[in-house]
Amino acid sequence: MKILKIWSIMVLAAMMMPVLTACGGDDDDNSMSFTKEMLVDEHSFWEIKDIQGNNTRLIKGATAKFYANGTCKGFDSSETYYEIKGGKLYTYYGYTMEPMFVYTLQSRHVDDYNDELTVKVDGTLDDYSTCTIIMRKNSESASLIK
Repeated sequence: MKILKIWSIMVLAAMMMPVLTACGGDDDDNSMSFTKEMLVDEHSFWEIKDIQGNNTRLIKGATAKFYANGTCKGFDSSETYYEIKGGKLYTYYGYTMEPMFVYTLQSRHVDDYNDELTVKVDGTLDDYSTCTIIMRKNSESASLIK
């Protein structure tokens, strides 16, 4: 009888395992997705407000503007083209189409006054820097006032 009870508990535990496994979250991908609609705005640009981590090319205060045709004026002057693949933003050097950076959106905060993104940035090819930046959308008219 004791053996039957132990076997019953083991069978019940084995049956519950898939149910408990299915309830788990996907901790490996906590990122959000970039969209063209998020980045492209005729009347605004993005500015780096803060940088944390290993970085050799991006600086606080640098600005970027993204256009609907896939061109950009990036945070780094070599970034002249971009594309969004799998929710990530990839930038390229225009003359050679050499990859420059991969931007992964981690969070977004939007309210009446701000549109602010926290983004993980990974360098490509010869630039292996990794950092996290906070970038804020600014209106073109606000930049004229500065």
